[in-house]
Amino acid sequence: MFQKAGKAGILLLLSFFILALVVLACLNFPQSDDYMLFLLNSKYGFWGLQEWIYHNNTGRYFSSFAGAVFQQKNFLYEHYAIHSVVLILGNVAAFYVLLRTICHRLFNYRPGRVTLLIYSALLFLTSLNICPDARADLYWFSSSVTYRLPFILSLFLVSVFIHLILDGYTRELVIILVLILMIMGSNELSAATTGISILYFLFSRKKTIALSARKSWIIAVAVALCLAIVFLGPGAANRRNNYLEPELLTTFPSFIYWISVAFWNICKSPLFLFLCMDIFFLGITFRPEYNFKATLSNKTLFGFLAIQCLALGIVVHFVHGSLAARTLNVFASSFFLWALVGVWKIAAVNSINWDARFLKAFNNYKYLVYGTLLLFSQFSADISQSLFSGYYLHKAYQERMARLATGAGNGQKEVQIPSYAERLRDYSVPGNKKLLQQMMSVPPKLLYDFDPQEETMNYRHLCNYFHLDKITVDGQDYLKIDIR
Repeated sequence: MFQKAGKAGILLLLSFFILALVVLACLNFPQSDDYMLFLLNSKYGFWGLQEWIYHNNTGRYFSSFAGAVFQQKNFLYEHYAIHSVVLILGNVAAFYVLLRTICHRLFNYRPGRVTLLIYSALLFLTSLNICPDARADLYWFSSSVTYRLPFILSLFLVSVFIHLILDGYTRELVIILVLILMIMGSNELSAATTGISILYFLFSRKKTIALSARKSWIIAVAVALCLAIVFLGPGAANRRNNYLEPELLTTFPSFIYWISVAFWNICKSPLFLFLCMDIFFLGITFRPEYNFKATLSNKTLFGFLAIQCLALGIVVHFVHGSLAARTLNVFASSFFLWALVGVWKIAAVNSINWDARFLKAFNNYKYLVYGTLLLFSQFSADISQSLFSGYYLHKAYQERMARLATGAGNGQKEVQIPSYAERLRDYSVPGNKKLLQQMMSVPPKLLYDFDPQEETMNYRHLCNYFHLDKITVDGQDYLKIDIR
């Protein structure tokens, strides 16, 4: 009875968190690189945009394609919340499909849909909780389509791989090839991690997985082609040339720093640690019927970890240690999955037993613990703060955009708008005015980035978007961008 009440309570709480994330998406708005897609599409057209990015900027062919599709007819800028909502629901759905596949195909176990949904939402929220830059991972379109989208597709890839190994159908092979093409074309770290992991798994476990040599070689060739396209293209070379010549002695300390940041963000999360404990006890209770011990040996498991570290090291080396936190999200997310699989394997494959009364008590109260950890986490505080300040920030954004649209509609080439700080000072806040205005003055941690350099580029991109020559903010002039 208590377990049923706990399950109902955690489902309600998880629904509230998902809804809060969706509301945050509605308070968000484009910035910086989001407008670059509009500029390039206006100048070169859809396919010309793909060619320009691949030859001048990066080898990320899929993220540029997906971004260009989404911004057609200004859909991205007029419905900016849609991409975050799709990613939120898509991520929960991807975890649901993966968990269902694992339970049905590897365990011959049929958990209820509510249980699967609860764990899918928990995994999604925990994966956000451990990200070094959750804002960019979910709410900044240019970043989310580059980093969070391939993570979601990777979950589907694992699910289809399980079906391919057990069934060997051609349609599953085709789906895998499409997913590989999309994931590896999203960013360099995902390409390296996914590509090398697939090659390692196929050829190190070829004696223990029921997959024909022909299918294995087809997948291997597809992976090799994608790696070549991403890393050897002219745009990738230009991007590397923007950095100093990489030196091992200087990039190795940077690699240690960044991997320490990732591990700290993961291991400092009580939600992640309790999830690991829960997975451990589930591993004691549910053991696979499939020969999982031979397929995922300790050597293979640590091989995957070494590949993740190697891929991160390669990227850190080529960018001379100058890594963005949003790139580190890829490593954090892959290590998150690796850790959960490793914890489960320790319990399930090594025949560890535990007192039945303890396991029953744990299962009765675990949802209460999950709810407590969610409510009193830093992530929960960031959501609350972002909802409050994001409301007023979005209000100021709409007023400024209306002024720009009116000026452009009247044929003006130069428009003056107030800064966000100036508009926020004018709003009246009910209740404890001093406290609330102090909260309102802090930018939402999960939404907009108020970096001065980003702000400069925002105003310049807005000039192009509204066909203006100049935007003036607090006496500072910002001119439109001209790409040659």
